[in-house]
Amino acid sequence: MVCQAKGSKPPSIIRWWLDGNKITKGFNEIVDDEVENLTTSILQFIPVPKDHGKILKCKAANPAIPKATIETTLRLNVHFIPVLNLTVNGSVNAIYIKEGDFVTLECSIRANPWVFDIKWFFERQPLTTNWTVGIFISNQSLVIKHAKKEFSGRYHCAAENFVDRGSSNHLYLNIKFAPKCNSSEIETYVLTETEIMNVSCNTYADPEDLIFLWSLENSQGIINLQNWSSWHMLSYSVTDYGYGTLSCWGQNSIGVQEYPCQFKLLAASIPEAPHSCVLSNLSSHFFSIECEPGYNGSLYQEFHLEVYCSKKENLKHNLTEVTTPSFKVDGLSPGKTYVLLIYSSNAKGNSNSVALVATTLLSREQRTSEDFI
Repeated sequence: MVCQAKGSKPPSIIRWWLDGNKITKGFNEIVDDEVENLTTSILQFIPVPKDHGKILKCKAANPAIPKATIETTLRLNVHFIPVLNLTVNGSVNAIYIKEGDFVTLECSIRANPWVFDIKWFFERQPLTTNWTVGIFISNQSLVIKHAKKEFSGRYHCAAENFVDRGSSNHLYLNIKFAPKCNSSEIETYVLTETEIMNVSCNTYADPEDLIFLWSLENSQGIINLQNWSSWHMLSYSVTDYGYGTLSCWGQNSIGVQEYPCQFKLLAASIPEAPHSCVLSNLSSHFFSIECEPGYNGSLYQEFHLEVYCSKKENLKHNLTEVTTPSFKVDGLSPGKTYVLLIYSSNAKGNSNSVALVATTLLSREQRTSEDFI
């Protein structure tokens, strides 16, 4: 910045002022006695965004004449990239927010020239209005209608003008919530009459200062097993109140768990026999058999096929399948009748057997011999 004053005798002294504050460095003066005592002051400084709109003043004074000054002013028009500041509900800190709260994020902007584009980001990914989940964006405001734990994370805004693009501070929303089950599936436990089970109420919550409630529902009604306490583990035997559905709820300072974690208690029993068996692919040495599985007795079951040659005492084949009651039998004698026993088994024992009779086809030599006879 250059400021000149002339005609003063002795030559004038020039000083600089910015928004009423005297500038004490960054300038030098040159006096030219040959041109009407011309005094030239050159000011060098780097303006910052906060200097925009301030008044820069140059004052010239004759040191021999007190209070005889002249001045000129210039209002600074500083162009700078957008400066942004993100707040939530009026605070730069993620204040206490819980699920269901109404949350407003404001992106305050200082920029010259003004911005032509504003964007929002969640975990560094672009964020737009989503009516389904209740997120609404309108220029410098982002509104979350009903806060959810899934909305916890880092937010920031960005804006662009003709100078460049600027970004705000990153604001982390930590949304508190009542306990929820780790799994939405109902777990199944198979128990014998004397077995004791230890089951854990596996939940997650924020904050984690949890207490738990346990109950059992069956034909007797709803039975309270444990009142609110810090114990998340329950030891249970069916000799107490029988089988049914166990439920547990967690509670923290936010509230009580909306949907309980549930565990289905089933009685173990021997399996039912396979059924609807079909014999196929019958040849002189081979056949296939496929059945439908019966109820597994609430336990892991396997399927078995025993092949006898007419008499049960003469066992020819003993096959086991672990997935379905489907068997392929080869190495048989042609023209023979076999007795087939099919059953399933689990840890409690074996099912009843299904008996079938299968006769292999005659060999070519046997058929030729019969035709000759």
